[in-house]
Amino acid sequence: MILTTIGGGFQLEQGAALSRLRSLAAGCPWGITAAYRTSARQAELYQGYLANLPGYNFALPPGTSKHELGLAVDVKPSTATWLVTHGAEYGWRRTNPSEWWHFEYFINEDTHANEGDDMQPVEVWAYKNGTGAPDAFQIVNNAAAYAAQANAKADKILAALAKIPAMNATAPVIDYARIIEGVANELDKRAAARLSQVKDA
Repeated sequence: MILTTIGGGFQLEQGAALSRLRSLAAGCPWGITAAYRTSARQAELYQGYLANLPGYNFALPPGTSKHELGLAVDVKPSTATWLVTHGAEYGWRRTNPSEWWHFEYFINEDTHANEGDDMQPVEVWAYKNGTGAPDAFQIVNNAAAYAAQANAKADKILAALAKIPAMNATAPVIDYARIIEGVANELDKRAAARLSQVKDA
């Protein structure tokens, strides 16, 4: 079992963590209240349930819960709603009808499980190296936001250039292609600088 930090102090098994990332990109409003837990913590919850202590819900005996494998999550209502509708294709399903908040991950049911190669390398790196790099996910989000902004700026530049009338023979020659190339190179440098933060995290 390879555990991966997913932010918020939570961990999941690597495959489940990657599935979470893919479903997040698809619009799932992930809000997790519990994920991986140790057998000791599972035993504590089980004993609290048996003793009918306040705040202790149904819990399986230690050694039998998918939480101990990093393959289960307890989620907030908005996440549960999304997973009920779309979670199955990402391998997530509710296994206990009486627990609306509890979902488990089944990699053999994840129709997107082989799409990891289509993800940005930095995202894959962040998930595979999440343990010990708690800020990697924020860096990834920041880098993605920066890339979106850069693309928007590039579109504006191209739109502006398209409006420039054809130059006559006496007009000064401006190498617009070289200008665009320079802008692209600068964006690449800035993006590389941000992505290097992930490798150093």
